[in-house]
Amino acid sequence: MAGIGFELKKLFVGGGAIRKARAYAYASIVCAGTMLLAMVLLIGIQRLALLSGVNERQREALVAMVVYAMLFSMLLAAILQTLISRYVSDMIYRDTPDRVIPSLIGASLLLMVPGGIAYGILLLLSPEIPAVDRALNWVLFMELIPVWLQMAYITAVKDYRRILRVFAAGVLAALVLGAALILSGQKTETPLLAVLVVGYGVMLTGFMRVLLRYFPSGSGSAFAFIEWFSRTPQLALVGFFGMAGVFVHLIVMWFGPLGESVTGLFRHAPTYDPAAFYAYLVTLPASVNFVVSVEVNFYREYRRYFDAVNG
Repeated sequence: MAGIGFELKKLFVGGGAIRKARAYAYASIVCAGTMLLAMVLLIGIQRLALLSGVNERQREALVAMVVYAMLFSMLLAAILQTLISRYVSDMIYRDTPDRVIPSLIGASLLLMVPGGIAYGILLLLSPEIPAVDRALNWVLFMELIPVWLQMAYITAVKDYRRILRVFAAGVLAALVLGAALILSGQKTETPLLAVLVVGYGVMLTGFMRVLLRYFPSGSGSAFAFIEWFSRTPQLALVGFFGMAGVFVHLIVMWFGPLGESVTGLFRHAPTYDPAAFYAYLVTLPASVNFVVSVEVNFYREYRRYFDAVNG
């Protein structure tokens, strides 16, 4: 969360309702933006599929493929997210911002190569899915890995308006293109998968442009951050198991008594998944409020205590 506290304190100065609403909006984007985007896009694509006349089996297959791509890319990225956050903070503290962008590229490659192979095997073992759909789903999975990693970097950028525009551009690109496909008479899940690939592609390139405005293009090894594994190996475990604790229950239910096969190796639990989705959704306001409370209110008391100890 490097830097967000300073900006939030500026936004809360004055105490007006509009200023507070704007501050909470920015905090929401920075703290849970990618998850909110995923939810908006997933709900939007479901509605577009229903309006376009895609049959129920195809809609279920579409949702299953999207959820698998999001969930497994998120779990994979979680291995490095917390570690990378520490690395970026250290590079900023050392006044070596030129090391930041290379680490994003290196971390993305480190995860995309084994992840792409494993997810590709999963898709190859699901021959019931059309080849084009499998290819699009694989591309979506590969896009999502650097998108999740970018969130460990984007919090260091204080240009929240531009960040907000990138989120909006990704959502609008996907939903507008999806609506256009409906009007053209498309009645399969393939165009909607392509729409998601475009939407996340817009967000991926947009975030990279924002990062390049703040950090230099980079120098040094793209894999220098690997040294931080030996320094703080527990951060990789904390990141992965923290994320796994939030989402692995879904996988358990897919293969439990409530689970059903959708297509190929893709499964879901239709009586459990919606409840889990909305349960997670209603926790987001509390998460955002916690961040705001810590960064804006608690920080003042902590700083006073810390200065007293040092003084």
